[in-house]
Amino acid sequence: MSEGIITDQAMKEMADQLKAKYDEITESNRKLALQSEYLKKDLITLYSILRILDTMTNEELDIDPSFLSLIEIGRGIASSMLDMHIFETPM
Repeated sequence: MSEGIITDQAMKEMADQLKAKYDEITESNRKLALQSEYLKKDLITLYSILRILDTMTNEELDIDPSFLSLIEIGRGIASSMLDMHIFETPM
């Protein structure tokens, strides 16, 4: 055999290695997409809870202002995260 010629067996081994690597990357991407979906759902839930707290506490007169500030800050951060990660609005 001359230099530079790839045998059928060598070609099959390379193809098998590439297929295995492709399958590994595809599975990794599938897991990342699923993880991203769960994180987005959790973020939406967190934002919703903070919105409810914000609405409920705005109607109360005797709530500690620092508690109200924490709710407002949390809602603002969650809102920014929604814009960036859910609605993909550039910051």
